[in-house]
Amino acid sequence: MRKVKVNALALLIVTLPVLFCATAGAQQRQAPLVSVAVVNSGEIAPSQDYICTINYYATTTVAAERSGRIDLINADEGSDVANGKTLATINADALSQNISAAKSRVSQQKAVVARSLRTFVRSKALYAENGISEQAYQNSVTDLEIQKHLYDEAKANLALLEVDMKRSRVVAPFDGVILKKYVNKGSWVSVGSPAFDIASRQMEVVVNAPQSVVNSIRLGDSANVKVNGKLHSAKVRAIVPSGNASVRTFPVKLDIPYDSAFMNGMDCTAMLSASTNVASLVVPRDAVVSRAGLNYVFIVDGDKAKQVSISVIGYSGTQAGISSDELKAGMRVITRGNETIVGGTPVRIAQ
Repeated sequence: MRKVKVNALALLIVTLPVLFCATAGAQQRQAPLVSVAVVNSGEIAPSQDYICTINYYATTTVAAERSGRIDLINADEGSDVANGKTLATINADALSQNISAAKSRVSQQKAVVARSLRTFVRSKALYAENGISEQAYQNSVTDLEIQKHLYDEAKANLALLEVDMKRSRVVAPFDGVILKKYVNKGSWVSVGSPAFDIASRQMEVVVNAPQSVVNSIRLGDSANVKVNGKLHSAKVRAIVPSGNASVRTFPVKLDIPYDSAFMNGMDCTAMLSASTNVASLVVPRDAVVSRAGLNYVFIVDGDKAKQVSISVIGYSGTQAGISSDELKAGMRVITRGNETIVGGTPVRIAQ
């Protein structure tokens, strides 16, 4: 009995290190894979936050171009539409019959021109041999010219009817979204009657900035806009030289790439640079994590992530200028995989 107990104890002593190593290896394999970058010293222009508004870049009311009854509706409010898409069709039964008749007239007149041409060719040959009078020859010339003009007129009338047929379609003038629908199937519309309000999917941000900021920015400058806690890159498209005299602010318009979460009139925060560069620590913009209104970066401390509070001085393209008493140049910050980790999370660095 004692021998069995000794053998069991020996087996446990041998097995424990193996189990410990296996567990540690499994934990290491389960650790999130992250990418890192080195913190550098540099300079960046400080930025200030301004409350702003997201607007559609362009809106328009699409109107009917001919009178008639609406036969078909292909879009509703909130629908995404592509440039040239048919939004509604206006009844064109009578117009279709007119086009058929016009095509027949064109074909008929084409045949008349061919007959007149043959007559002219024959008359010309006879006149050259003094077989007919000059008057008869001139009559064939005149008749050919008249029939050619009548043929051109028939083709022009057909083209006008076909243009009118195209006007029986109410089409989207650009890629966008339907904001309002004024018509329904069976509605009667007249020329100029509003059919749809449509807005482009291109968005702009309007910032009412003070004179000190307006004087320091230029067209094409980069800016950052925070919408629902998410940062978006933007560019200065226009500085409107007409401001609010009471508060001395001027509208600055920024182009911002479209995001499905954007809505017209949504509030946002724009970060505009307003002075010269200052010394700062520089990290990739992806290293900055915003949570609950505060900014952080994660550094690699051994084999774990350490959360460090920072102040953002400003952004320049893909770089961010930051400051923190816990950071110094040469440290490694996490740039990918930092969205889902917390301080103390074991991490693996991607090679």
